[in-house]
Amino acid sequence: MAEAAIKDTEADLNDLTMGEAAQPLLDAVTKFISDEVQPQTEAYFEAAGEHGDRWSLSPRQETILNISPFPMHIYGTLHSLVI
Repeated sequence: MAEAAIKDTEADLNDLTMGEAAQPLLDAVTKFISDEVQPQTEAYFEAAGEHGDRWSLSPRQETILNISPFPMHIYGTLHSLVI
């Protein structure tokens, strides 16, 4: 009997299914990645090593990172979902 209770507790602790309350947060993060991050990804990696030092950012990579600062409307959405 005690073994069954332990197995049930372990099953509950190892259940990583996302709850319904977290779905809006996942949707907001997914939208941010597809709208803001993904369009810049190819250009960012193309610019890697342009200046001969693969261990630091090229000027173009720095520009790409600064083009799309974290939009405050996304921050507000994520913040309200988490809190």
